[in-house]
Amino acid sequence: MIAKLSLKKPNTVTLLMLISYATVSAVLFAPGLPDMSVFFAVSAASIQFAVVAFLVAYSVGQLFYGILSNRFGRKITIYGGLLTGVFGTALCILSGWLYSFGLLLAGRFIEALGAGVGLALTFIIINDYYLPEQAVKITAWAAIAFAISPGISSTIGGILVAHLGWQYCFWFLALYGLLIIALCVKLPETFSAGQRAPVNFTKIFADYKIAFTNKQLMAFSILVGATSAVLYVFLSVTPAIVINMLGVRPDIYGMLNLILTFGLIIGNIIVLQVAGKIKPATLIKIGVCTLSAGIIWFVACTCLGIINLLTIFSAGFIAFLGIALLYSSATTLAMANIHDKAYCAAAMSFINVGTACLSIILVSLSPVAPLITMAVVLALFLLVMLGAYFAGKQ
Repeated sequence: MIAKLSLKKPNTVTLLMLISYATVSAVLFAPGLPDMSVFFAVSAASIQFAVVAFLVAYSVGQLFYGILSNRFGRKITIYGGLLTGVFGTALCILSGWLYSFGLLLAGRFIEALGAGVGLALTFIIINDYYLPEQAVKITAWAAIAFAISPGISSTIGGILVAHLGWQYCFWFLALYGLLIIALCVKLPETFSAGQRAPVNFTKIFADYKIAFTNKQLMAFSILVGATSAVLYVFLSVTPAIVINMLGVRPDIYGMLNLILTFGLIIGNIIVLQVAGKIKPATLIKIGVCTLSAGIIWFVACTCLGIINLLTIFSAGFIAFLGIALLYSSATTLAMANIHDKAYCAAAMSFINVGTACLSIILVSLSPVAPLITMAVVLALFLLVMLGAYFAGKQ
């Protein structure tokens, strides 16, 4: 690794946009899902596979970007990922011209393979350049950007869908990807040519075997994954409920979705304020209780037939607040006392996004109404979260 602080400082705004690229790509088009279902003449459940295709590729990609960046360097890997993401977005645009749902799914898969570079490489560059005490602050800002991006993306997507049509969500993503490429030109290369080495598959498999057999890492990774599943279920299913069932316009839905973002922002602010004063295990406990309360509130309202904007978004706010409270502490404890951070971080990201992908697959395959499906899937991942939490405590 190049000596820390010996290079030009990476632009923080560029890093925040880079880490948010995949989340923006995953969520921006969500307000258009009901319209896309009609456009491609597929069911509301089938259109969710546009989310599934993205999450599958996103999770798989996390296993490879660390390897590629160690072989070819950070910037080349970033450029390759971003260009791949923009190409996938172009296929999504083309799918609208050709009325091809299959091409849309292929485009989303390729888009996610490329967009996933942002999550992996941002944290690698931060740890390459900054000293540990400085990296904590930059990572905190990255976590806030990561938290804000879903709500802002849904708001922008809702406005685009309401006034221009769902296709313009992908035009926006293409321009966003090109903008990040332009900004990344000025990023420093934090991995010297002398450090690069050929890919050793035997060592890679051995390192991943160690990671996936670490009980502490697996327990907390599944806990983090369950929270991501809750987040993606809320963001992908509520458009069908709010827009189709309650008759709310897509742009209004996008504005309401900021309520969920406020939950994430407030939770992350609390974490920043109490960091060092409260043990990570205590924050996780508080977060688990808060997230559980949000899910139980939503499930109870569904069972009682009390479904309106207040019950949906109040439950979402509480749940997202809990996600923010436990997320950073859970990822910290997952990596505690582990020597090889790179492969373990990749394994954790794979499980994290893979669990979210599983939740959307369950939603997509469900034969019942979106509201009932959402309540059942949230209840299921509540049990997964609690099981992982108690396993992690041990």
